Amino acid sequence: MVDSEQEQYAVYSLLSDYMSKKSREVGHTITRDEVHQATGIDPSTLSRYRSPEPFKKIDVSIAMKLAEFFECEWWELFQKANS
Repeated sequence: MVDSEQEQYAVYSLLSDYMSKKSREVGHTITRDEVHQATGIDPSTLSRYRSPEPFKKIDVSIAMKLAEFFECEWWELFQKANS
């Protein structure tokens, strides 16, 4: 069934990794507030995306804003969680 299959799918956000990578590139720590200022994404949403907990749903508009900031494709910001 579709519903039970969908429940099996989850992804981890790689936002923390991308923030660390960009910090090394620019030579200073990229903070949640800096990402918020550049993207307009609510700080609480950014905190949730930095959480080690897997996601079952991705807000593509948020992912696209993050991808623009980190200069990557939106899907590169996520990794499939093992079931």
